[in-house]
Amino acid sequence: MAGLITGNILFGLGNNSNLASSLQQHFPGALVGNDLPLVGTAPLSSIYAVRVFGVNLAVGAPESRIIAAIDHVIDVRKKFDRGEKAA
Repeated sequence: MAGLITGNILFGLGNNSNLASSLQQHFPGALVGNDLPLVGTAPLSSIYAVRVFGVNLAVGAPESRIIAAIDHVIDVRKKFDRGEKAA
């Protein structure tokens, strides 16, 4: 999922690719040379992972831990906006 959001790459298709030929035929202008640009919905964004659940997802997580994780992410963002390093 993170790649669909933050993706921003050129996917090399090679010189003799059937996919490249099909794209050139059906979607002219989609390729950059022999590369297919793949851009996510928010390519300039960053992903910050926070673990809320333990190793057994079936157990779940208490609401207090989920709220604490959300508070932590908000604090990290505020520090980032002030130019401080996150702990």
